[in-house]
Amino acid sequence: MKYAYTATLFITLSCISIAHTPKNVFENNIQAFLLATDTASNHDTKTLSILQKMCGQEIILYPIALFAAQNIPMTLIVKAQEKEAIQDLVTQRFNTAHITIKTIAVPTDIVHIVGQALTQPQEYIILMRANLPLVNNALLSQAFRQHHIHNAMFTTVAADTADEDVHKENIITPMQSESDKTINADGQSNPILDCNEFDLNFGSETASGVGICIINKSFLAHVIAQEKKETTPRSWFSLLMRAAHLANKKTVHLKAPRDSMLSVNTPRELCQATQIQRYTLIEYWMDHDVFFSDPDTVHLDTNVSIGAQSTIGSNVHLTGNTMIGTQCQIHNFCQLHDTTVADNAKIFSHCILNQASVGEYTEVGPFAHLHAAVTVADHSAIGNFVEIQQSDVGAYTKARHLTYLGHAKVGNRVNFGAGTITCNYDGRNKNTTTIEDNIFIGSNNTLVAPITIGKGSFTAAGSVITDSIPENTFAIGRARQMNKLEYAQKMREKVQQKNRQK
Repeated sequence: MKYAYTATLFITLSCISIAHTPKNVFENNIQAFLLATDTASNHDTKTLSILQKMCGQEIILYPIALFAAQNIPMTLIVKAQEKEAIQDLVTQRFNTAHITIKTIAVPTDIVHIVGQALTQPQEYIILMRANLPLVNNALLSQAFRQHHIHNAMFTTVAADTADEDVHKENIITPMQSESDKTINADGQSNPILDCNEFDLNFGSETASGVGICIINKSFLAHVIAQEKKETTPRSWFSLLMRAAHLANKKTVHLKAPRDSMLSVNTPRELCQATQIQRYTLIEYWMDHDVFFSDPDTVHLDTNVSIGAQSTIGSNVHLTGNTMIGTQCQIHNFCQLHDTTVADNAKIFSHCILNQASVGEYTEVGPFAHLHAAVTVADHSAIGNFVEIQQSDVGAYTKARHLTYLGHAKVGNRVNFGAGTITCNYDGRNKNTTTIEDNIFIGSNNTLVAPITIGKGSFTAAGSVITDSIPENTFAIGRARQMNKLEYAQKMREKVQQKNRQK
């Protein structure tokens, strides 16, 4: 059966940048329900979990953060098998005082859970899919305004199907009957949509069309009453439409930009959403005076921050909670994860930094690798093919060539010659090498931990240092050179004689 609503409006929302987020028009008067139980049976690919990450953050966290930022109480309706993982995730990231997590056995349980809103003081209810990570507060605020302006009982927000990039399964097919027409906000006639085409039921082929419903609490009682009268199970949205029709209530249907309303159900959609989010992040940072030499090849995670006047090269990956200071240079093909780079630092090409900290005016690379728990202080230089692990490096210290430092505490103004390594592992324990201030380590040194090299000391090139060195000492840890004159010819004759015997 098809329903015609004389009080139905179809409106297209304009795209608003996240950089210009308006204030919530219904502040402190909304409660939210995030629906994370859908199964997209129209896809051949197994449905992605909302715990899958997009730009370094789980999909479910995007809408949670959206409502948490506005102090909106919310209920998460999740799959039973994901409840524990989601509970742990939410507990780690948010104040859970206003967050409730519930599971359902059958789709109609959603109605009963949302029905609990009748006992709460908030006047407006928002039901939103949890797999819409690109929805921002600007879009929600505009939708709420339209809901309020038109005095609607409930409002829906769907992706704009006029977008040529919208997938076939996301297209909502309107009725073609000439008698079923309404007038939109621009005075243009639009066909009434079959309520089933807006179906929000599990497995519906058009379920991804509508992602958000805004409901007046005063209208919710009609929906609950209608659900009790139904002889066959209906989706939540179908109940809304039917209850609105029977009660002759006004409804508003909003079309939002696809880039904001893309639902993530498959690897393909995850890739598309990631690309959209990535470009959104890059545009945001460009608006904040960050330079990108090749934006198409740069990957940024959501929680990355970059200071003004910094330059990001091509094929750079900044992930996790990486923080880049002002006037920094991150050259091509670098990967930084959970790393802090202070102002005016330079990371040259092909460097990998993982949970490291780089000081001001410090240079790293090219081809350097800084592992977890590495701190390099200000004005230092970490050069070609240098690897550092679980070490602290002081200010004005230089390790420019072919060096490995593991479990080392390095002071200020230390110079490492090429080919120096710390031998920190004895087969059982990892021991510490302590190198104090103003020390010169000669080339091709092997520092066998645990040792301490005192302030102002030198080590000779090619040394194997196995004992601690006092302050202001010159240490030589190698065999004495012996020159045997005219002996080279004898060596050659011995070799030739052995070859003839063969």
